[in-house]
Amino acid sequence: MNDDDRFELKSGGGCMALFGLPFLLIGISVIASVFIPAEVRNGDPIPWYFGIPFGSIFTAVGGSLIFGRSLFVIDKINDRVIKSWCLFAPLKKEEYDLSEFNKIKVTKEVRRGNNSTTTVYPVYLEGEDTELNVQESQLYNESRKLSEELSNFLNFDVWDSSTGSTLVRKAGTMDKSVREQILESGEEIIIPDEPENIRSQCYMLGDTFVAEIPPIGFKLSSIISLLSLLFFFPFLSVFFTDFNFYKEFESMPLAVVVIMAGFMSLFILVPISIAYKAMIKPIFAKSKLELNKYELRYIESAIFSKTTIIDCDEIEEISISGGVPIETQDDDGVQKLARSIARLSGKVGGIIVRTDKQTLAIGSHLDIEELKYIEAIMKQTLIT
Repeated sequence: MNDDDRFELKSGGGCMALFGLPFLLIGISVIASVFIPAEVRNGDPIPWYFGIPFGSIFTAVGGSLIFGRSLFVIDKINDRVIKSWCLFAPLKKEEYDLSEFNKIKVTKEVRRGNNSTTTVYPVYLEGEDTELNVQESQLYNESRKLSEELSNFLNFDVWDSSTGSTLVRKAGTMDKSVREQILESGEEIIIPDEPENIRSQCYMLGDTFVAEIPPIGFKLSSIISLLSLLFFFPFLSVFFTDFNFYKEFESMPLAVVVIMAGFMSLFILVPISIAYKAMIKPIFAKSKLELNKYELRYIESAIFSKTTIIDCDEIEEISISGGVPIETQDDDGVQKLARSIARLSGKVGGIIVRTDKQTLAIGSHLDIEELKYIEAIMKQTLIT
């Protein structure tokens, strides 16, 4: 429950409880089976030194997901920030002075485990010497929404570094479109000179700005994918021809044959999908941006075509993330190598267009100067 003086954020229960229920039931069943006589269970006994530790782990995980709760509170009246955790009973509590914090930060963090990698977007309250993780989500839009709610409640700026570069979103502008932000702030949009080595074709068609962006070209992942496929397809052909799969099908039920055929087709469809994404699309895919003060239309076309349409009143952010460094006469060998690798790797930056519902990246392979040029024209088009 939130009002003008109190902000509350609860987590736990709900879907997490449903997710934890199987773990709890498995854990309890394994522990219980240790104490059931073998003749009753009609099977070999489960050793206690295996059943109890194994079952306890599953029970603990399931119990924490079902019964675990956390509460985050901002109390303006008492100048307090409180974060607490409980499992049946209170476990831990942290308290801070609200005056210790002066901004909100959103980041992108990659958490690596033994067998998996997870990307999360934490939201922090941050001060000069204090940082508090409010909540984190695997969905950027959820973290963005929470940061906006906190900003509106506390009147703090949001420092968003989720794209690799930091964008400061001023308090009081969270729900305003880019057009409103520019007009209210009086920001002067200065369009730089067209870059000498510009790759895109940019022009005005009436009141619509059009940018035709060329394909990425052959990139590093394309080379790796090509080498992998050159090795994989000969191996696959030998695998299917030298082993008598088809003879085995004759004695199988039809349902099993259909399932096996579907499974084996993955060995063909997956490489084709990889080839399209890593080789065909970067080489042949062209992009076209059409923008006026009413609508943004972004068309990506190769073998297949995809069109993204965004109402300009919903666009809250247009910013640049990364970009391939522009060449200079003073570049040394290391800088030239870094630029070549950046070009080969493909996605290194781009113009980021964001609404509360979606994020669109445009021209991720273009030079930083070209991105700045296109971004400035986009902003100027919105306010014209």
